[in-house]
Amino acid sequence: KKIDLTNYLIQLSNKIFKAESGDLYQLNFEQKNFELAIPKYIDHLISRQQNGWVVREIEEKKTKSIILKNGMKVRISGKIDRLDNNSKGEICLIDYKTSSSLISNIEIKRIQLDSYRYIINDKPSSMEFWLFNKKGFEVKNINKFENIQTFENKIISKLETIFINNQIEPDRNELCEYCHLKNICRVNE
Repeated sequence: KKIDLTNYLIQLSNKIFKAESGDLYQLNFEQKNFELAIPKYIDHLISRQQNGWVVREIEEKKTKSIILKNGMKVRISGKIDRLDNNSKGEICLIDYKTSSSLISNIEIKRIQLDSYRYIINDKPSSMEFWLFNKKGFEVKNINKFENIQTFENKIISKLETIFINNQIEPDRNELCEYCHLKNICRVNE
């Protein structure tokens, strides 16, 4: 499945700026960064294509069901920005980021990619963040993959704590800074 670059950039631009809500000044700032990044971004896309990479999926919502020990079925889902593959059968999981503050700790955001990897049941050869920020465009490769079974065990343990034991214990960690519920969370009680 081939994708027209112009159409793709229009879709990406719409995703980033048209659908966003929030601080108009911040959105304008991010849009200017994006515009500065386009030449570098296009060079990167051309290089990937020359190296045999093709887009497999864009903006696909994926869902996976987990059965807990009490028989309860829990669905987890995520919208994956982009999956690429090449003729060697390698898969690259890509997540776009438009703000340097969102990516200040790559290891924290890596959890998002590990979750996507778990949902799609594929072991990508690489996982990457494609950043549009003050520096223009840059790619951050994630070289550390969590063992998928260990990751699944963590997810199941957390879900069973919530749905079987009826406990939602606040857990202060590095992600609190980014959580949309931080203003009402009991973690500071």
